Order: sequence, then structure tokens, then C-alpha cells
Amino acid sequence: MRPQSADLARMPTLQAGNALALLGPQSPTASLAEALATLGTNDHIGVITAGWRDAEGEINALIEHLAKPVTDLALYERVEDIFAVDQALFNAHRERQDILKQLQRLYRVRLRAGADACYRLMKRTERRSLVTPQLRAAVSQLRALDRFHARQIAKVHLDFEEEVKPYSRPAVRSHRAELESVLNNLGVVLIAGGHVAVLASRMRLLGMSELLAGHPLAGWSAGAMVLTEQLVLFHDRAPQGRREPELLDVGLGRCRGVVALPAASLRLDMARRDHLGLMAKRFAPSRCLTFDHATWATWHEDALIGANGVSRIRRNGALAELRVDA
Repeated sequence: MRPQSADLARMPTLQAGNALALLGPQSPTASLAEALATLGTNDHIGVITAGWRDAEGEINALIEHLAKPVTDLALYERVEDIFAVDQALFNAHRERQDILKQLQRLYRVRLRAGADACYRLMKRTERRSLVTPQLRAAVSQLRALDRFHARQIAKVHLDFEEEVKPYSRPAVRSHRAELESVLNNLGVVLIAGGHVAVLASRMRLLGMSELLAGHPLAGWSAGAMVLTEQLVLFHDRAPQGRREPELLDVGLGRCRGVVALPAASLRLDMARRDHLGLMAKRFAPSRCLTFDHATWATWHEDALIGANGVSRIRRNGALAELRVDA
């Protein structure tokens, strides 16, 4: 499979700019066309569906919704092609992923203990003047843990790039050249949801941050997460029990100062204001934003230019509507 499109050369490119949209899940309702309208996208559209893995390229519903030509960039298949001809890169990539998984397990040990201390302090009945400094210190320790984990993750990625040099390897260079050629004829690029870790690793291996520079971007669900600076996993209603929000990886950083929380109304217990408030405090000054069905927000040059149905979690655990003029 290769990008699906015809007559790409006749398609004009969008004016470059740091325009982007973050959206919630696009099923059963779709709000993508509405969000893109605020960005003024009128030309040929690209899409990254690597998070769908085996369903990559099944974009007929997307084409029907947008009523415009759409080119799938086939990142998942491209990386599979690369691994098939470069076994050493595949082995190195797998080793890096194993290291990241081990780091995540170690991080969770400290995270659970630190979050539990915060919740316990929230319930203490001693004088407020005594409890408050202790709670602030406990939250600060959690914030320090998240920053430490982010540095550890970044170091693993940097070590991989310095030792393996993926962008200089022939198979990677070939696919990056193809992608650059295709992207030259595209305007806005969409990033679909799916498996966020797979999506992020495929995009990183192909150096998509550099290749997408200057393109307006729109991502939903996992695609919204990878556009931010930090990928935060969260689930209060997981089958195996509640999991404390955890930093999984660093993102593209195109949307700064935002933690994207897709399908928040399904995954978060909105009645637990202590849990919500602690999450908002941990990731401040970044804003924790909820993205549910039919909700979206758009930015240009880091300025919010539109929002529909998105909420911000306050530090006291309450929800506030995200507004352009706020």
C-alpha cells in the first residue's frame, strides 16, 4: 500500500503556519470538518493512521466526511518495510522499547506511592496551616518525579539516535525522501487515533516532527496526544482498576502548554475532584483539557482561536469551559 490519491501535483499547498486542531474521538460523531473550517483548509489533505496498525489506510469514511481528497501517508507500513530490510535497526528499536517499558514500571512504583501520600494528606483533619505545606511539598515531589521521568525518556531517545543514527540508514532515508515529496503537495495533515505508543514510535522513527514542520496539523484522540509536549495515560475505569495518570512519552510539542485527555468523560471519574485536582496540579502550568465526542479546539501561533465543548480541569478539580477570550 502507498498513499491513495490522484493528481497531487495540481493541488496547491496551504500557507505555512503553526495552525493546529486537537479533537476528541471521531466515532460515533465526527467534528473534524467543523474544526478544519476554522483553520481555513481548502486543499489536499494528508492523514497518518499508523495508530490503527492493521487497519491503516481504511480512510473511506474520512474521505466521505470531509468530501475532499485524502492521502494516507502509510507510516505503519513504511516502518514495517524498513524493519524487513534492516534487521539491526529492528533489534535496536525493540531494545529501546524494552528499556522504555522497564522505565515505565519503575516510574509507576514511585508514582503510586507519591500520589497516595497526596490523597492521604488531603483527608487529614489537622490544622490547615500544618497540612497545606505538607501537601504542597508532596505535590512538588510528584511534579519532580514527572520531570525526572521525562528526562529519562528523552535520554533513551537521544541515546538511540546517537548510537543507531536512524535517519542516515538507507531504508529510512528512502522513505523519508518519499514522504517529503508527498508532503510537498499537501496542506493540512491529520493524525488519527488508535494505539498511542505505536503511533508515537512510528512517527519518531521516521522523523515526522521535522517533515511536518510548516504544515497545519489536526489530531484526534491519540493523534491529539502526540501533538502535545507530553503523552499522559489516564483511566479511572480500566478493567484492572484505576490507574494514576502517568507520563508515557514526550510528544511532537506542536501544541505547547496542553495535556490532551481524549474520551475524558468515559475514562475519568468526574465526581472525584481530589483526583482531578491533583492531575491539574501535577502538570501545571500546562492545562489539562478534556476532549470528548464532537469537541475540538484550534490554535494558530500558540494562540487559541476556536473551541467547542472542551473543558479545562482546574486545580481544585472543577471543570471550566475552554474559551477563546478566557
